[in-house]
Amino acid sequence: MSTKHLSQDSGNILDACSPRDTENSRLDRQTFYQPLDPELQQIRLIRIKPADTYEDPVECEIITSSLKCEPVYTAISYVWGDPDVTESIVIDGNVTQITTNLAAALRQIRTSILPKARSNGRRVIPKFIWADALCINQVDLEERNHQVQLMASVYKSASLVVAWLGRSTPELLLAIRWINILGSGLKRNGLHLDWAGHLDALWNLDDPNDIWYSIGVMFRNPFWSRIWVLQELAFARKLWFLCGHAICSYEHMENVAAIHRKVRAGTVGTPKFLGSDIASWLYVDKLCQTNDLKLLDLLHKIRYSAQRTMSLADIAFTLKFQASDPRDKLYALIGLLSIDISPDYSISPRELYSEFARSSIRLKHLDFVLQYSGLGIRTSNNLFNLPSYVPDLFGMSIAHELSVFSSSPGIYQANTALPVSSPMHTTRVLEDKVLSCIGCKIGTINATILEPTKENGILDLYALCRTILDGPYNTSLPPLQAIFRVLFQDMLLPTYQDASNLDKSIFRFLWMVLFGSLDDDELTASNSVEIRWEMLGIQSTTYLELCNFLAAQFSIRIEDIPQIPSSSASIFQILVGQAGEPGDIWLQRNRISDIFSENQRRLFHSSDGYLGLGPRNTLPGDVLCVLKDCNVPVILRPTENGYYQHVSLCCVAGIMDGEAAEMVKEGKLNMETFLIV
Repeated sequence: MSTKHLSQDSGNILDACSPRDTENSRLDRQTFYQPLDPELQQIRLIRIKPADTYEDPVECEIITSSLKCEPVYTAISYVWGDPDVTESIVIDGNVTQITTNLAAALRQIRTSILPKARSNGRRVIPKFIWADALCINQVDLEERNHQVQLMASVYKSASLVVAWLGRSTPELLLAIRWINILGSGLKRNGLHLDWAGHLDALWNLDDPNDIWYSIGVMFRNPFWSRIWVLQELAFARKLWFLCGHAICSYEHMENVAAIHRKVRAGTVGTPKFLGSDIASWLYVDKLCQTNDLKLLDLLHKIRYSAQRTMSLADIAFTLKFQASDPRDKLYALIGLLSIDISPDYSISPRELYSEFARSSIRLKHLDFVLQYSGLGIRTSNNLFNLPSYVPDLFGMSIAHELSVFSSSPGIYQANTALPVSSPMHTTRVLEDKVLSCIGCKIGTINATILEPTKENGILDLYALCRTILDGPYNTSLPPLQAIFRVLFQDMLLPTYQDASNLDKSIFRFLWMVLFGSLDDDELTASNSVEIRWEMLGIQSTTYLELCNFLAAQFSIRIEDIPQIPSSSASIFQILVGQAGEPGDIWLQRNRISDIFSENQRRLFHSSDGYLGLGPRNTLPGDVLCVLKDCNVPVILRPTENGYYQHVSLCCVAGIMDGEAAEMVKEGKLNMETFLIV
């Protein structure tokens, strides 16, 4: 067998791109592949031979080419599948094993795509194919390293990328058919559904509606959970999705995904043709809310960015994606990230993840590193023996949900104006993987507050407020404002400080505190309600007293509080009237409840009386700090040898906006070095 070399002309074999020829060799994965030259950016390609029937074994030949010669080929993006479930194919007359999913992809491409690859006598679909399992010698670590480094270029250079969704099923075939119908209609008419009234099958009330159900099945395909897919599809110049014999373009797929995004965002409402009969739309709306399009959403963001890159913060959205090798959690994204890490499968995940943390910190991304690391959100048993400040990208598949902050910590300014006395006092990772940070210690956590729910599981904000008001809280913020700011992570503070716009969230919050956990009998018993507002400091039930209370607790001017139609209205009526629709109240209550249940967070007191929100396993004795290069406060856990372990970022009322620097300036706090292991 002579290894051939491929040039820009997909049909010609040219010596110009042939630095070496190879002798015949048998198909042993250790010896069959001849070395590739990294300097020439060499890759291997395969050519599938025609067959009489679909079931005929796959036969192909393997060819060597150089990306510098601009070969014309199709790259396949696919899920490997179970490596122990394989079937035989023939390469250059020798039998080898590949996973059944790749074999099915090659067979379908041979049957559905290659025979139709010519138009007006011109080849429009390349007959040469790149598939990583066949074109990379997987047992040669050195080759894997430089081929993975080339991966972005391989997919960027491909004339066509075929995303293989797997063998056809009735649901997937129906989904692809309707994605083509919807995608083309959305392209012609714009990203709304007012034009789709003639598509009766979309709007019937069958439960489930076969079309929308099938589209949901397609979006739950294992393909969308594979982390390599992101880079492979991000760089594709031309992208098709293939499922069995059915094909749709990326443009059609993206248009359907865009409608999902708009429905979730509330920017596409009930189609006009449905009139007042919105039952069908509510069904569609529900499906659009529940379909998981995280990969397509991130893919859209990357493909439409100027440099086709992703930020470090975007890595949080990849934590749920699957990789069989823990190192591929980074290597699969290497073409999309602006960090200086080269693939090296000889190093351990501990070394790789630690180097990733070091590189990110060097680029001034300490916030990101600490947001997705720490004892507080680590969900595995530290399989790789990582330092506490290093994100476990493989084990923390839900870290972005357990993180204290629902948005980027970069919007906060807890570290603003903290002084640095020496250039040596910079955040850096020392030789022994110890993270050295300069900052100030706010205090020690002396108590944590249990989840505020009743026996029936209903959120009991009244009990929570009572616990805090009866406790050692003693900072300058009014206590109810502190509770509100911590639960909402200060996200609503700019809104309700704006004199022109008092946010309804405050009224909803007060309603939930006073009435949210009461049953019907308790609501009708006036003394139950009176006890509650007296506990909060409201001395009477008048509108004026409520205004005075809001002004004192939330720093609101009385003249900015919305007027009510009747001054005799009760506090219950006032709060309900100002809080918005009942659904808005329950939505906010569920959001707060999720903080303590699904997101596993916990309120805590510090020794100086600060109220904060941290992870569930925050412990008394943990130290509350503000670090120079981190925009939000940090919880550290002292060790016996004088070091610290990182627990979590946290939200603390009263030190999120540069207050620490003022206390340092006044001599109340001191700057010091924290060594984190």
